[in-house]
Amino acid sequence: MRGEKLKTGRVVILGAAYGGERELKEIKVSTDGGRSWEKGEWIGPQAPFAWRQWQYLWEARDPGDFRVMARAIDKQGQKQPMNAAWNVLGYGNNGVIEHLIPVRVE
Repeated sequence: MRGEKLKTGRVVILGAAYGGERELKEIKVSTDGGRSWEKGEWIGPQAPFAWRQWQYLWEARDPGDFRVMARAIDKQGQKQPMNAAWNVLGYGNNGVIEHLIPVRVE
């Protein structure tokens, strides 16, 4: 929820990725604004042309503000772009979007 603060410890990060005509191979998650990436895991069913649900178990050890990002990689090795190419109708808006998560010790 917007404005919610999390406690340090294990945080389950959930998301969904879409590969269109391409089958997705893996999901990578960053909690430091893209400086490093860790492998997430797929959860739920896999079906052609469907969104894939994923999760990442993050150990939030220190308080602070963390920029969380995720990017999908397909079976051909193509990575989701960090920035989407602009077009008039917004099709292909597939760039990585970062989310700021404040983690505070209570």
